Amino acid sequence: MIRLIATDMDGTLLNSEKQPPADFEEVLEELCRRGIAFAAATGRDHASVCRNLGGAAQRMLFLCDNGASLYRGTQLLEAHPLPEGLLPRIWRVLLKAGIADTLLCAQETRYCTGEGEVFRQQMQRHYSNTVFCKDPTCITEPLFKISVYYPGEDIVQALLQPLREELGGEATVLHSAKAWIDIMAGGIDKGTGLRRLAALLGVQKQQIMAFGDFYNDIPLLEAAGHPFIMPNAPQELLECYPLAAADWMHGGVTLTVRRLVLDEASGK
Repeated sequence: MIRLIATDMDGTLLNSEKQPPADFEEVLEELCRRGIAFAAATGRDHASVCRNLGGAAQRMLFLCDNGASLYRGTQLLEAHPLPEGLLPRIWRVLLKAGIADTLLCAQETRYCTGEGEVFRQQMQRHYSNTVFCKDPTCITEPLFKISVYYPGEDIVQALLQPLREELGGEATVLHSAKAWIDIMAGGIDKGTGLRRLAALLGVQKQQIMAFGDFYNDIPLLEAAGHPFIMPNAPQELLECYPLAAADWMHGGVTLTVRRLVLDEASGK
């Protein structure tokens, strides 16, 4: 029996307009009635995701900043910031690679270092309370995640590998979207976040269903007994996991939940 459902947001639950499926609140209400928890697992901050979900957020759990912060509704349950002293080392690697567009995520504020107007507008669309910061090494508050934008095709060789070599086990470095690298504290990802959340709820792996669409969702999918990949995912991921019933633009998450959790439980 499924007791916990966790889903990535952008490219999975939310469509290109950052909206959930039309039947999302109806499905969520029925899940809550049956005692099945529903969690958003995202690389974004809590406030920006709640903005996309409206009143439904009050009835949900959240794994934000790729698992670095856990919430029940608006209540912060856990926070796992990057170790002190790591930021200058990260910044040296980025400067060497010629990177200017980054986003540094604290609990209340998102610090944007990119000077391009298009980059800033995109960050304001995806994140809440973004401010411009010329020198991020001056930031003193704890950071949950650092996101780095790199549009080159050689993102793995130019950025992912150098960051992993520099930081070792002190940080988790993930390829989170086609042109994005995310950096969290060592041992932090969506999978560890899901396991911590499951432990708080007393839920076993075989009682968890999860949905994702990109490489940073692999830990999330591996932590669930019933993982599903969206049809819009990269081809190599499509070969590793069962397919959701439809893609992100056609309500694939709620359609799968209806078919395999709600309808099956009711005998339809």
